[in-house]
Amino acid sequence: MGLFSKKKKVEEPATDDTTVDVTVGSTTLPTTVDQDGTWTVTFTGLSDGVYAVSATQVDAVGHSSTTATRSITVDTLDPTLSITAPSSPTSATSASVAFTASGTGTTVTTTCDLDGYGFVTCTSPKAYLGLASGAHEFTVTATDAAGNSVTDSVTWTVDASAPT
Repeated sequence: MGLFSKKKKVEEPATDDTTVDVTVGSTTLPTTVDQDGTWTVTFTGLSDGVYAVSATQVDAVGHSSTTATRSITVDTLDPTLSITAPSSPTSATSASVAFTASGTGTTVTTTCDLDGYGFVTCTSPKAYLGLASGAHEFTVTATDAAGNSVTDSVTWTVDASAPT
């Protein structure tokens, strides 16, 4: 199957005169089979980890299908994220902002924003040139394959004006 976050659902085709037995570990979960044959099961209370999930269709007279087994990963943990802020105040009109982002066994993607101009995909370190004097805010969001995300920001001030 794949990565699921928070509430888990699996949907597969079935016929409207069947039931579907879904088992996670030693627990059989109730399913709902719709008139169009689509069935749904909701997993709740699973802790993070990898689970073997099996499903067997049983028709109205008791014939069973071949059991299908899939592996799912439950991942409800946000990635970790840390940012190293540029020196502040600074007279430099360029900045390089370093950050690290990681997730539990998954790929983490990052998007960055400077001063509210919009998020773009980025990697660390993120460099900026031609910064105007004033306060600047750098924000990065890290998102893992399950859709869990975390956002953090740092601020610094550029003072490129000569003393008067």
